[in-house]
Amino acid sequence: EKKDKIGLPTALSINSKFIAVGTQKGVIFVFDLFEVLRQQLNDQGNASISEGSRNIIRGRSVTSIDVNGNGEALIAGYTSGVLVLWDVIKGTMLKNICDVHPSPIST
Repeated sequence: EKKDKIGLPTALSINSKFIAVGTQKGVIFVFDLFEVLRQQLNDQGNASISEGSRNIIRGRSVTSIDVNGNGEALIAGYTSGVLVLWDVIKGTMLKNICDVHPSPIST
């Protein structure tokens, strides 16, 4: 079943261009305002993510997300305490911060 692979929704962010939904399995779906899926942000098949970064977000629940005002970037917090900055348009990881929070990021 698909929900077993992606998990249930755990975080939500809405701005003037996109609706972003984070899940229990660390996947973030980005929809436009017509509910068309525009991007799936995760570690699977994403060449912009190093192996070390894959390991820190793989299977980690998304605990908070926010899309910036122009909709080009999204920041996500995970249960591992990791923060990841994503390029929403390209679907790539721009940066991750691993050593700041020892506990889950919450809103």
